[in-house]
Amino acid sequence: MSISLISMVSVYPKMYNAIIAPKRLYFILLFLIAFLLYFLPVIDPDIWHIKTGEYIAKTLSLPEDDPFSYTADNNERTKFILKQYWFAQLIYYAAYKAGGWWGIVVLRLIVYFSIIFLFLRHSKNLNLYLRIGLVGFLIFALNNYLADRPVAFSLLFFSLTIYLIEKEKYFSIPFVMLIWANCHGGFITGDLLLFFYGLDFLRQRRYKAALLLLSGILASLLNPNLWGAFTEFIYGNPEYYKGIVEYTSPVKILIEQKRLKLAYYGLALGAVFLLLVPKMRKFRLSEIFIIGMFLFFAFKHVRVIPFLSIFLSFFSVKYLQSYNEKIQERLPRVDCVAIAVIFFIIVTLAWDKRNVIDAGQHIHYPYQLVKFLRENKPQPNIYNEYNIGGFLIFGLYPDYKVFSDPRGISLNAMKDGEEIRTASPKMNAVLEKYNIKIIITTILDPYLKKTSPLIVNLHSRNDWKLVSIDGAIAVFLKDIPEHSDIIKKHEIHKDNIFRAIVYLCGAFLNTDKDDAYLYFLLGSAYEKLGLYEEASKAIKAGLEIKKEKPAEDILRRIEQKMKDTKDLSDTKVIN
Repeated sequence: MSISLISMVSVYPKMYNAIIAPKRLYFILLFLIAFLLYFLPVIDPDIWHIKTGEYIAKTLSLPEDDPFSYTADNNERTKFILKQYWFAQLIYYAAYKAGGWWGIVVLRLIVYFSIIFLFLRHSKNLNLYLRIGLVGFLIFALNNYLADRPVAFSLLFFSLTIYLIEKEKYFSIPFVMLIWANCHGGFITGDLLLFFYGLDFLRQRRYKAALLLLSGILASLLNPNLWGAFTEFIYGNPEYYKGIVEYTSPVKILIEQKRLKLAYYGLALGAVFLLLVPKMRKFRLSEIFIIGMFLFFAFKHVRVIPFLSIFLSFFSVKYLQSYNEKIQERLPRVDCVAIAVIFFIIVTLAWDKRNVIDAGQHIHYPYQLVKFLRENKPQPNIYNEYNIGGFLIFGLYPDYKVFSDPRGISLNAMKDGEEIRTASPKMNAVLEKYNIKIIITTILDPYLKKTSPLIVNLHSRNDWKLVSIDGAIAVFLKDIPEHSDIIKKHEIHKDNIFRAIVYLCGAFLNTDKDDAYLYFLLGSAYEKLGLYEEASKAIKAGLEIKKEKPAEDILRRIEQKMKDTKDLSDTKVIN
């Protein structure tokens, strides 16, 4: 027995180091966290990229005129959108063709894990705990910008470009920039990196390195639009980006939509900056310019946040290495506590993901809507809202062309679409202008917490008939002779809209029980259905969370209706 104990004691350290050494265990657990964060169903509205990839693969050409919408403007922006992403679009189409939605999920994991692997390779000389902290920061920062579209390749190539510069592997940069420029217009962030670092190298008389960086910029111009990405960035009409969340200030989003993870990101960003402040005197001039530039744009646009995060993570490694010995001396071994905390995060994330059984099973897109239109073939043209357009391109081309979509390639259509979406007095004129016979619209806005004005308008009209509801999206057909058979077969009573709102509010409240506005919306829907007791309970539940005068007025109106209904009932009993 004593011999076996001695043997176990002698073997245990080797087993510990080989199997469960904290260093290895940390990174295994961090990758598990990343997997849980990134393993999601495909919900990106820009899946028109897949359809464009299919178009390119089948025609062996880039689109000259927009094949997907009937409202596209023929201008430089349209050319930029149609041709800039072709290589990434082919990759997404290939992934989808190979594995359906699972193929897109796998591609997403490959791209985002590649960024993390690059950083781990870059930071191997950093103290274990600093390294873990930066990896965690990068993982959560990327989680704020998960995308199943070409911009994900920009994040990857941006990381790769920084890595190559930091490792002084300049010969590979022109090739990277060539591929990047044919994947996404975000290559201009790489060109900016090369420009500022190139200036530094010229100042240091490192002419060969500067020349290679310059050649990277020139290589990036070998794309179908040449310098079109720069002209779009500098001279692009801001009206095209109006209302797009990605181009909104994170401060505004945090205040208006209370997205707390942005606040957590801000705290993490602040912690990284605190570590770097004592080292600022050692910064290259190029690095100061780059940080300042990305900070400025990150406060203006959410879209820039992941680029800022990636740059800070990679560039800070060489400056934080001076903390290695201090941390080793002052920080006692905290492996057990740290691993316990990480395990807690994993369990929490896993619990949150308990309903994500199959990330390849697409539940967010309106498949039934597409099926309905393909089977019944109502008359064009379609009016659809901006965010739905990407999926309609994916599901309906070539049978139908869309009114608008996330590409935003018609400013006139965007402006005219707003007249329809808001049910303005000009709405009928716009419908006639485009000869619209199908309206596809969201029933409610989960961010604004209110029913679509268009839905309210169509509910009261006899010339538009409700024929399909798919989740949060409704389809109306114009009541014309060509639609008579379809309407006769598929017409739905319009009160089903309010039943859909009840269902949607219930679904939203399952994830956020403290949202007063969802209760108010639920109460209003119940009122429309004549369910006054349920309406009263919902409004009261909302008022317990937040006092709102409009909601109080609605409650008084509902209680009056309840009283009137009761009085009427009592009168009937007496009579």
